Parts: sequence; structure tokens; C-alpha cells
Amino acid sequence: MAQNIVIKEISYLKILRILIGKWHWIAFSLILSLSIAFTYLTFTAPVYKCNASLKFEEKRSELSELTSIRNIYERTNKVESEALIIKSRSVLTKAIRLLNYNVSFYRRSNFKLAETYPTKPLTIKITWRNQRTPVTIFAFQAISHNRFKLSYKDAGSNQVHHYYKYGDLINHPNASFKILASDNALLHKEVVSFHFNTDTELIERITRSLRIDDHQNINVLNLGITDHNPYFATDILNAILEQYLIFDKYQRLSSASQTEKFIETLLNTISVTADSSAQVFQKFREEESFPRSNDAHEYLEKLSILQNEAHVISTKILESSFIKKSMDSSGNEDHFNDNLLSVTDPQLIYLITKYNELLAKKRESVHLFPKRSVFLTQIEQQIAELKIAISKNVGSQHEVLIKKNELLKSKTDQLLLKLKTFPRRERQFAALQSRSEIQQKVLNYLIEKKLEAQVSKSAVTPGALIIDKAVAPSEPIAPIPRNIYTISIFCSFLLSTGAILIAKKLNPHIHTREDIEDATDIQILGVVPKYKHADLLSIPTLHNPECLFSESIRMLRSNLSFLAAEKSSKIIHITSEVSGEGKSFLSVNLATSLSLINKKVILIAADLRKSSLHKILNLPSQPGLSNCLVTEIGIGNIIKNTNIPNLDFISSGTIPPNPAELLHSKKMEDMLIVLRKSYDFILIDSAPVGIVSDCKPMIKMADINLFIIRAGVSRHDYAFTPQTLKKEFNLSNISIILNDFQPNNFHAPYYKSKRTGINYQNYNYSA
Repeated sequence: MAQNIVIKEISYLKILRILIGKWHWIAFSLILSLSIAFTYLTFTAPVYKCNASLKFEEKRSELSELTSIRNIYERTNKVESEALIIKSRSVLTKAIRLLNYNVSFYRRSNFKLAETYPTKPLTIKITWRNQRTPVTIFAFQAISHNRFKLSYKDAGSNQVHHYYKYGDLINHPNASFKILASDNALLHKEVVSFHFNTDTELIERITRSLRIDDHQNINVLNLGITDHNPYFATDILNAILEQYLIFDKYQRLSSASQTEKFIETLLNTISVTADSSAQVFQKFREEESFPRSNDAHEYLEKLSILQNEAHVISTKILESSFIKKSMDSSGNEDHFNDNLLSVTDPQLIYLITKYNELLAKKRESVHLFPKRSVFLTQIEQQIAELKIAISKNVGSQHEVLIKKNELLKSKTDQLLLKLKTFPRRERQFAALQSRSEIQQKVLNYLIEKKLEAQVSKSAVTPGALIIDKAVAPSEPIAPIPRNIYTISIFCSFLLSTGAILIAKKLNPHIHTREDIEDATDIQILGVVPKYKHADLLSIPTLHNPECLFSESIRMLRSNLSFLAAEKSSKIIHITSEVSGEGKSFLSVNLATSLSLINKKVILIAADLRKSSLHKILNLPSQPGLSNCLVTEIGIGNIIKNTNIPNLDFISSGTIPPNPAELLHSKKMEDMLIVLRKSYDFILIDSAPVGIVSDCKPMIKMADINLFIIRAGVSRHDYAFTPQTLKKEFNLSNISIILNDFQPNNFHAPYYKSKRTGINYQNYNYSA
């Protein structure tokens, strides 16, 4: 069994025509979207972005190269940790203080307040303010050259107005200040708004817009900040970079400063003792003059060497005691420079280096994490473990140094016993000389170490370099008018196109023959265009035969000749789904067209409930069909001659209480048999099939059934009725007429279709 399948293919040309058919929708959407875009650009403050870049590198000056001082302020993850420091509250607070932006001024522009920074229209001196509580916005308005009006809202949100002179003290619950002068460029009665900034507000403003991005595999950070004021964004970003470099240098100086302080303490103590010994020895030499034996001189040199070694060991004992005391102290967490403290043990150097790294990491993180966070707790635990390890290592070395010191003391005592054999004055001279030389050597050693510490401190530089400073941008990054208008045009076209296609899809009415073909396989006998004249009681096929409507009726008449061709007299039944679809108007014009080709035609008004045919033909409605079927009136008495040749008419007659039963009667059937003998065409205009069942007897009696669908009135589901009637009455003679059609690109289909014959049995499909 072959079945025609409709293959649909989207036609973009037809879609374009559909859109053109509703061009006014697109125009309205375009105007609306452009108006919204213009309003948005007018009321939205532009956003600017400025950028800066920072490179991290370990700088080593010539002094640091000479002294081979190693920088102990290092981070394990340089770029990431520095980004966290830049965003820290301490750096941002110092940058804000550097900017000295205590008061923000605003002027009204395009119906919104615009910040005037860096311009200051007013000179304000703040005498007191509450940093914790934000102060309300004040509105300044100049009244004369020495008076002004100040407006603000009080605690109850009531508008308050006060008048002051320049220099008057203005007291507010959260601030006291004086307005000393105003800009001469201020217009008379121009309003300038201002409010006092707090550190918290500015930090929140900065952190919301500050973005830091790092480059892969290189120690470079790109910093960007967005703000409605390009000059504020530029200045605050440069201030942040400046304060970060100061912070970084301060952290690097902490180790050298602490070491220098320790050496200074030792130096102050030793210098006093050394000066005293030198003075005593010098005085003894001046007062006493005697020759020294070679043996005494030899013993004195040996004693000097032993005492020098003993003093070096004593200095190391002091250093180890200092380190151990620092490690045992729970509140002390200072960096140690192992170079300046003469640390030579590789294990101790490694432990001190790791200890310094953890201290640096903790100082970075303390501003970024809560005090009792897991991250900080782990760092503190690692620092405590390292302090224990350093303390044990230094303790064991301390014990070794004490034993060495005791051994040297024993050797020194032996030499001193031998020196006692020499004369008393010679022994006394040797002892004073030895003490003075040893103390002077220790003093020189400490002076050398102090110089190294000072060199180390002066050689410290920030570990970062500003590659590009922030520069005030001239163009905003948002909103960009060109982009906004482009997006609005695109959206307007997209929305209007969607609205048009959705409106077309949701339209419940049939407009084209394609709509009928999509719903049913019943053939379409013809398409009748809309008759545009107002007088619908006229008969266009008679009075206006040259019009398009009359031509379509003639085409319909031609198509009818191919249906039931074997019949010499044809009964044509005309119905529709509901009233108002033009079946009576079509019936009259079709009957008239048939009569014009010398065919004997009779038109029967079988809509016994609500017929209008007699009005179109200007004939009385009684007696009519119902009278003939109810009474004994003969058929000849109800046939009325029209003023149209070859066309007769039977009106509906009196409205009966049982029209369905009358039309289903044997008398009605007999009447049609009689009329067949006298007429070539019998046209029956019946009641709508979707409302009443009056027409169902006529359907079975007719040779041709015509179902009228009116474009723009009939719903899509009406197209299923002919198929239902065909199945219900096993009809093969039913066709559809599309009435009142008018071409409209909007209602045209957006696909091109072609039918192809496919045998469903080959695919195991049922028909």
C-alpha cells in the first residue's frame, strides 16, 4: 500500500518573508531596545581599569657580594605568597593613609552622583571623627560668598538643613569639622555632596575590584583594579605597590637589625673592659722599666695564644647561650643570621634557615587567616618543633665548647705556674700585657662583626621591582556604547524574531492550504480568496464576474466536474464545523456560477435552525423545506424562482422543533429523488456539523460533500473533522474548500515541502 509522505525542508527565504510580513514588530522591538540601551548608558556610571606589573627578583648589591651575606627572608612559593601580602589589610591600610583620601566629593551628572577625585571643590578641616561609624552624606550648597547651606539626614532619616559661615565649627554625632573655603568655579546654588571615608569602606572598595594574576613560569604579577573613578584607581594602585615594597624591605631588615643589636650589646660591654685594661697596662709600663728574659717572653706568647683561643670559645659560648635562650623563650620569634653569628655547623645552619622561612610564612599569613585556623596552627607547630631541634643542637655544642674552655684553662694555669718562678714585677707585666692584647683582639673581632651586620643591613633591598606603574585610562572598559548598541540591536532582532515565530506557532487558526495538508489527507478542491467588498449580501459571480473571487468560483466549478462524473444529476452537500465560515455565501455563488453555464440548479437551505440564504437572494423564507416535510404541501409549492436564470431556490421555512428527524425522514429522501429528475445540480446548504447533527442524513445522500474551512477563523482541529466524517460514513466523496484566503507572508509556511510515494508495507508500517 502506497502512502504519500510530506518531506519538509526549512526555507530561509520563506522565513525572511515571514519576518518582513511583521516588519513593524521588528521596528518596535528595535526602537524599544535602543531606548533601553540609551537609558542604560545614560544612568550607568562607566567603569575604568588600570594595570600595573611587578617582578620578583633577589637583588644583590656589591656590598652584599663582598660580604657573602645570604638573604634569609625567602618564601617557598614566592608569587602566590606575595599576592596574599599585597591584598593584606596592613598593606592596604598603609596605602590608604598614603593617599590621604579622607573626604569623597560628588557632583550630579546625568541624573547620578559622580565622584570628583582628585578635584576637591571644598576645603574641609576635620577636627574629630568616629572611624568605626560611617558618617552620613552631606549636601553643600553655596548661598553667598561667605554663607552656605548644609543638608543631611539625621538618625531618624529626617532631612535636616543648617546654614553656616565658612570657618564655623560643624558638630555632628560622628564628626566635627570646618568648611574653610569652596571652589570659585562652583556655580551659585550648585549642590556638592561629600562624605567622610573610613578605612573599612575604602578597603572593601579596593578588595572588591583588585585582581592579581601571575604569569606561568616567571615571577611576575599583573595587578589590575577597576573603579568608576580612573584617577582614584590609578593612585591607589600605585600607593599599594609603594607600600608593598616598603613592607617587603622592612621584613628583610628585621634579621640584620636583630643581629646588629646583639653585637652592639657585646661590644659595649667588651669596649669598657678593653679600655680599662689598656690604661692599666700603659700606666704600668710608664712607671716600671726593666728588661725581660727570653724565657719569660716565650711563655708570655704561648699564654697569649691560649688566652686568645679561650676568648674566642667564650664568645661562641655567649652566642650559643643567646640562641638557646631565644629558642627557649615562648614569646620570641626573631630571625637569625647564621653568617653574622659565626655558625659553622651545617645541620644548625639548615635548621635556622628552615626556622626563618617558617617565621616569614607565618608573618605573611597572619593577616590573611583567622588566628586559630588550621593553617596557622600547623605553622606554629612546625616552628615549635624546629625551636626544640635548634635548642638541642645548640645545647650539645654548648657543652662541647665548655669542655674545650676548661681544657684551655687548664693549660693556661700550667703556664701561669711556670711564670710564677720569674720575678714578681716581670710576672705582673706579662699578665697585664696578655690581658690587654686579648681584650683588644676580642674588641677588634666584635667591631668586624658589627661592620658586617651594618653592611648586611645597608645591602638589603626589596625583593620586587615595579615594571609598569599604573596610568589613568582614558577609555572605560564598561559600558562600551558600541558594544551596548550592537548587543541591543542583536537582542531586538533575536527577540522580535522569536516573538514572531512563537506567535505564528501558537496561532490557533488555519490560514493556508499547507495548514490543512499538515492536518489531513483529504483533498482540497479549491481555495477561494477573500471578497474585500463590504456588501456580503451581493452575489459577486453575478454582479462582479471579473473579480478574483468570481474567478476562483469558476475554478471550483471546473474541479467539481471531475467529481461524480458518472452522475447526470449531482447532489452537492455543503457544510462546515461552526457557523460563520461562509458556507452559505459560497453556496449561493457556486450555484450562480453553475447556472451561468446553462445548468439547471436548485439551492436548498437545509439549515432549518438558522438559514440566511433567503436574505442573500432577497426571497421570503416561507413556505419552505420544513413546511413541506411537516405538512402535505407539495414540493412544487416551496420551489421559488430567483431572478437568476436556471437557478431555483427552496428556503428553510418555519423553524421546526425537530430538524434532525425531519431531514432524516423518508419524505426528504423522496424529495431529493424527485429533484434529480429536474435539475443538473442540487446544492444543499446544511447546518454546521460541529454544532448539531442535522446534516448527517444529507452526508450519506449526497454525491459530493464539501467541507468549508475559513482562513483566519477555523481552528486547526477543524481540519480533522473531514477525516472523521470519512471514516464514520465510509465516504470517498468528501473534499475541502479553503474560504476567505488572503496572502500574508506572516502566515505562510517556513518550509518547502514535496510529496514522495513510500510503500509502508516495505517498512512494516500500517497504513
